[in-house]
Amino acid sequence: ETRGELKSQGNKLRSLKYADLLETYAKLLGKYGYSRDVDQTIKDKWFDVICSFYNEMIDIAHEYDSKERCARYLIKYANFLRKENQYNELEEKYIDAIKIYREITKDEASVTLNKDFAYALRSLSKFYSDYDRIEDAIKVLEESLNYTEEFEQITDTLIQLSMRYAELGKNDKVEAVLKDALRYYEERAQIDKNYYANIANVYIKLLRNISPNNIKTSIMRGQNPWYEK
Repeated sequence: ETRGELKSQGNKLRSLKYADLLETYAKLLGKYGYSRDVDQTIKDKWFDVICSFYNEMIDIAHEYDSKERCARYLIKYANFLRKENQYNELEEKYIDAIKIYREITKDEASVTLNKDFAYALRSLSKFYSDYDRIEDAIKVLEESLNYTEEFEQITDTLIQLSMRYAELGKNDKVEAVLKDALRYYEERAQIDKNYYANIANVYIKLLRNISPNNIKTSIMRGQNPWYEK
């Protein structure tokens, strides 16, 4: 059945399943359609086909007002474009997805929604960082923390924020987010000693950021120069 036939039947469930099938095809073509033995002309053809699949998937989701599904398709489309180094529409796809997540999380919060929303924001931040749009990268990274619940993602985002702040020379901001990361790691180290390595890494980052004179003075006084209980 084609999409037109499904639409004429007014069958929402079957149309959305058709969109899922297109997603499967897009994955398969993306995985197997770009082997080293394939001619570039064929690769370009596969690229166009995959893009048409994603566009149709998004249209179907819009048509049946399936917002969460639409946002998910947009993110996957953007990730595909990024993998293929096609950046013209990349930012637009991420932003469209983020707008949808902002809308639906106002009325419907869930672990899955928050996780997907945070992932979309981090992905956009990575895109901005690649293009030296550091302030934009920081803005969306900060927003992602509001929707991040997993420990590893929280600490990783804090470390990423410290790196972006460092690029702008905002040492006070670097120190603040690293201290936040340090608190998370020290709490986790109470139940898993493997996290002491992470604590050491954060201290190294702090050493690179803070004035040597301030560190020396604090240590001589027997104080931890960064962590306050």
